[in-house]
Amino acid sequence: MATSGSINFNVTRNDIITHALQVIGRLGAGETANSNDVTFCSTALNLIVKSWQAHGLHLWSRTEATIYLTKGTASYSLISTSAGANAANTVVETTLSADEASGQTILSVTSSTGMTAADVVLVQMDVGTFLASTISTVDSSTQITIAASLTVAAASGNAVFTFTTRMGRPIDILSARLINSSSIERALQKVAHEEYFDISNKTIESKPLQF
Repeated sequence: MATSGSINFNVTRNDIITHALQVIGRLGAGETANSNDVTFCSTALNLIVKSWQAHGLHLWSRTEATIYLTKGTASYSLISTSAGANAANTVVETTLSADEASGQTILSVTSSTGMTAADVVLVQMDVGTFLASTISTVDSSTQITIAASLTVAAASGNAVFTFTTRMGRPIDILSARLINSSSIERALQKVAHEEYFDISNKTIESKPLQF
């Protein structure tokens, strides 16, 4: 049997409402719902969706994001409006192409392709932590100027990450992987909220094994 090959079928809220009203005979073919019907049906549709969610049927998009970990930091904000939330769905990755001294704001990078002014920028410093700032200007294909100066020196080859939009807060985290500087990935174990709080000492520093 031949198929259309189309996979982009979508309907709007009003499409669903109009079709439902036609099925029950409230509307005839070609008629449209009045504003009172739309308001009433919209509330009913929202209640149906919430009821499905309560029974474990969720309407969400599945995507992947990157969170940049900092030594000595135990928890991270995943709220897009937080200035400290260094998590994003789309990230530009490059490296420093020259040694940069403490106090420097003009950075030499291997490539500035994909970067724009006002992007969040994370620069790996020699102590192992990231400086979080924003890009003031993209000066050339191999140079950017950032708003905050380096607090520690950063050697050539250190990682630089930039992104335009922080990740929105997720409804659920299905899985997580730890990726080291050599791009080796290790799966992390998902534990319950209560299990985390049962850990007796939460201040010991180590590489993450669970989330």
